[in-house]
Amino acid sequence: MLKRICLLLCAVCLVLSGISCRAPEMSEIEQRLGELIEASYGVNEILFGEGLPVYERVYEPKASYYKDAEGKGFYYYEIEDSEAGRVLAYRSVTQYGSYTYLQRVSEKRDGEEAVYADPAGQFYLYPIGYEEKKYDFYYSENDPADYDYVRIDAPYTSIEEIKAYAETVYGKEYLESVYEMLFTGAVLDIDVESGQLGARYYLHHDDMGGAHLMKSNKHKALVTEKRIYDLSTAKIVRPSNKKLVNVEIETYLESKPEERLTVRLSMVKQDGEWFLDSGTY
Repeated sequence: MLKRICLLLCAVCLVLSGISCRAPEMSEIEQRLGELIEASYGVNEILFGEGLPVYERVYEPKASYYKDAEGKGFYYYEIEDSEAGRVLAYRSVTQYGSYTYLQRVSEKRDGEEAVYADPAGQFYLYPIGYEEKKYDFYYSENDPADYDYVRIDAPYTSIEEIKAYAETVYGKEYLESVYEMLFTGAVLDIDVESGQLGARYYLHHDDMGGAHLMKSNKHKALVTEKRIYDLSTAKIVRPSNKKLVNVEIETYLESKPEERLTVRLSMVKQDGEWFLDSGTY
């Protein structure tokens, strides 16, 4: 009798163990999987795509000083314009902030009087109605050449904010290696001078004690197109359990819906909620 009771208890334990360790049904995670995939597109864009928007790399013009034959002083600088060509901006030293613009051309114009004609006849300067483009931000020569400043109106402006956003979709263990590439850099197994690819994002501290998020302009986007996932084809495959699930699902690139590819996505249960444990790109 005692032996039978022991065998019965063992069987019950095995059953309970199997129930507690079993993987969820597809119907139990399908909605969450769909939500994570949809949310991952925005995260992927920042981590692996074009990244956060940055200020265009424009340097504020440096004005030079000139004194004419009459002893009048002027500040001037040149602008390269895609339509107007070479434009000279100048102002009197007594007229702060108000510039006059002259277009530099190689040939003399009939019916127009040049403000200045090169004695050698190489170029002429003519008045031009010109509106100089102004920028929200200007770089200095002291700024890192390989990094651009993330715009202040970007959706995320700090490393902490990027991490918090990524962790709404991906599990922390998966993100550990991603963070190393993004915020520390990676050693490359390719023939380059240093073999080191710098961090994609880093916090730059200026001489005034300010801190600004910058993005590498050397990194190439790993994700260039959206991958669509057909949830109707999703199925749970082994190995899977109550904390880690592997799902096979048919996918296609947005531009090539006819070319289907079956991929495996992993989901991990973290703090009682499911997160992606593999990239959706």
